[in-house]
Amino acid sequence: MRKQFMFWLICIVALSACVGSRGTTLNGTTWRLQQIDGAPIATEVNATIVFTDGQFNGNGGCNSYGGTYTTAQSTVTFTLNQMTMMACMGAGGDVEQLFMATLPQTTSFVVADTNNTATQLTLLDDRLIPRLVFVRIEP
Repeated sequence: MRKQFMFWLICIVALSACVGSRGTTLNGTTWRLQQIDGAPIATEVNATIVFTDGQFNGNGGCNSYGGTYTTAQSTVTFTLNQMTMMACMGAGGDVEQLFMATLPQTTSFVVADTNNTATQLTLLDDRLIPRLVFVRIEP
């Protein structure tokens, strides 16, 4: 099962590289975190990421955060440089800790399109393993 998953993941990444060269962009999009390392996020946790003109920001599950990002085709680099520091208990705090530790480990992205509308963003590490999965939301 895992080999089949990896096969399809590599196919998706290869196809996304072609899409990325046609202009797939993160700029102007807003996403809600759905999974970290394949584990679903509790529905009561609202962890988000928003991309605007080389800046990203959002809510990690408890605190607000922000920084800069750069993309080139399907690669991405994040630099986190601000975050509020409220004490976080429960699911929101757990998600935030893992989310903030995982985000800088991602190096590429795949945007899945349905009917020409970007609906899912997957951030992968340098081994092309999906680490963070988001669903698009309207700002």
